[in-house]
Amino acid sequence: VDDLGWADVGFQAVHSTGTLLGETPRLDELAASGVVFGSMYGGCECTPSRAMLLTGRHAVELGLQDSVIHGTEPRGLRTDAPTLADAFRERAYRTVCVGKWHLGFFAPRYLPRQRGFDSFFGILTGGGDHYSHETTEFATSRGDAASVVALTGRNLWEDDGPWNGTSTEHTTWLYGRRTVEELRRSTDVFAYLAYQAVHGPVQADEPCASGSRMCGMIRMLDTSLGEVADELRTRDDWLFWFVSDNGGVTRHGSSNAPLRGQKGEIWEGGVRLVSFVAGTGIPALGRPSPNLAHLVDVGATALSWASPEVLAAPTDPLQLSGRVLRFDDEHRQFALVNRNSAAWGGGGALVYKTAHSYVKLVVENSVGDAVLYRAGRDVLRAANMDPDDLVAALDARRRELFPEPLFHLFDLAADPSESSDLFHDPSYASLRRILLDAWATLDDAIPSIDPALWLDDGPLANPLLFDGAWRPWRDNDGLPLATYQLRPATFASESGEDSRQPPAAVSVVL
Repeated sequence: VDDLGWADVGFQAVHSTGTLLGETPRLDELAASGVVFGSMYGGCECTPSRAMLLTGRHAVELGLQDSVIHGTEPRGLRTDAPTLADAFRERAYRTVCVGKWHLGFFAPRYLPRQRGFDSFFGILTGGGDHYSHETTEFATSRGDAASVVALTGRNLWEDDGPWNGTSTEHTTWLYGRRTVEELRRSTDVFAYLAYQAVHGPVQADEPCASGSRMCGMIRMLDTSLGEVADELRTRDDWLFWFVSDNGGVTRHGSSNAPLRGQKGEIWEGGVRLVSFVAGTGIPALGRPSPNLAHLVDVGATALSWASPEVLAAPTDPLQLSGRVLRFDDEHRQFALVNRNSAAWGGGGALVYKTAHSYVKLVVENSVGDAVLYRAGRDVLRAANMDPDDLVAALDARRRELFPEPLFHLFDLAADPSESSDLFHDPSYASLRRILLDAWATLDDAIPSIDPALWLDDGPLANPLLFDGAWRPWRDNDGLPLATYQLRPATFASESGEDSRQPPAAVSVVL
């Protein structure tokens, strides 16, 4: 579920200070029949979390830890990284992807059907209107002093092309119904259902009695997921795994209480995920599991449930790869929240499980991708952009806020709101050393990121070039299907004097 807050569902509100008690009866019942994760971690934004879920590998290994993929950027989930869909397909499962992709689509080889899925229905971009099914992306034109242009197009995609249907029905109903239809097509099926809700814009058929449209959106999710669960329960063997991708957006009406922070931040409210699993053979634990878990563990555990073979346990010391969750015993001591690349400042967070608590190291040294992207656009306006200039611009903006990294330490069991910084507390000296040593091992383990990855193709991706729909704008060799030219910056005016004018982009279909 997209952008769901920690206390946005009833079964979580019981353990926090949420206000949605009674609004999510279907999810509450499912959660009570299985295992609720009290300390499941993932990324603070959409793309990193989806990449980790579908590959079982940490975003830092995939080069996707710094930012979401914007709709006009020529990058995506590495094609040499097998997905969970690939693994289930090898085990003779039909594989289905419904909903939000957000793992890159600039070239056909990055599309869901090329990444292990037999069918796909949903959007390729990061969001869009839930009723009109259009997405607007803001892109940067190279050499254009106006810099930002708005590009709008239809966003629903089916299998290998834009959806031919027409509908103004909410995405929650479209995705839920399509998933039920796909489940009925096969006995053995792996379905990855990634709702757009509750990602903005906050739209619902009707608000709750309180007047909250966010509450209405969540209530629609509850009904839709209940229908999916009803279909699953007609089978002898079934597994239902519910998980958010990151924390909620408080200005949209979500609640992460009592956790600090929200989506886009490495505080608990941005990275501790709402999650439970229910199904055949899953114990009804009746309380949140005390064990540490990470989004990369979901795939390994689901495969272990579905397959009789024993999966080899990874041996990496910081446990960046997925573990099989056993529910009744410990399976990991570390959960890396994130470690930004050097170009992004190298900040992040790491959680360590002790015998009685969870201790979290936070390294503040990144100002967030939105701020850095704004700095990068100043460089992109140049007709001949130098990637080194981009890195320098990002570093200068970051150093304005963080001349030196800031280190924090929190005991999450006693202080889930991260209000008491224990980094300099002598009684936590040994735990501080464990976490700092572990953090240092990542210095040489994080792959360097080519800053050219953040180039913006801008008008090359304009849906107006492709019958008004968002779709790949480069071929599988990376060649663009369109081009644009820059208007000369200087020309002679009627008076004979030089007059300077910003370069303009002109798109031409090849």
